[in-house]
Amino acid sequence: IRPQRLFEPHELNEAFEQSSTALRYRAVGRCLTPMALRHAAATHLLEKGMDLFVLHTLLNHQNLGCTRKYLELAVALRGADYARCHPLMARQRLPGCWRGPGPEDPEEEEEGEGSDESEPQVARPTHLEVESLMAAATNLRDRAMLRAYYASGARANELLNARCDDLCDEEGRLFLRDGKGDKDRLVLLDPTTIRLLLWVLLRISPTL
Repeated sequence: IRPQRLFEPHELNEAFEQSSTALRYRAVGRCLTPMALRHAAATHLLEKGMDLFVLHTLLNHQNLGCTRKYLELAVALRGADYARCHPLMARQRLPGCWRGPGPEDPEEEEEGEGSDESEPQVARPTHLEVESLMAAATNLRDRAMLRAYYASGARANELLNARCDDLCDEEGRLFLRDGKGDKDRLVLLDPTTIRLLLWVLLRISPTL
């Protein structure tokens, strides 16, 4: 008997089409995809102080140069110096969030979603936009899927390849198989995401 997937490919497309955030990005030629949540997770983790080498391991990059490119997107890391040095910031409050559109998307061959220049660019949603995207999910399955991508920073195919028995709720981790370069790896998940994934798991296999 073939193990059941946590998610099916058609469910993924449905989950990303439900929010006004997705429509807004599409209007300016960008698209919300699992890769967008991967970019967002990496940027937000750096902005919150995660070590670059730890992020490199979490994202399963083949070289550190791929991970280092996220430093260009982590605008908040430069906020304190900007506030200290720019004349216009004198006697003004430091904004709570410095996240903004970076000059370019991370360009890494191993992460590419296609070389067709006519394709929309991948969006880089802010944390609030990610929260909005998850809140717009019309059911718990879609919310679990979106949270799992953002929580783990997994590539699209890695999470779609996940099986029900790959989730270890006691240790807060998910086993990802057949990733980039045919590598298997473990990713960490927050407790809320795990609870949602367990709900999906019970929906698929009520006898577990």
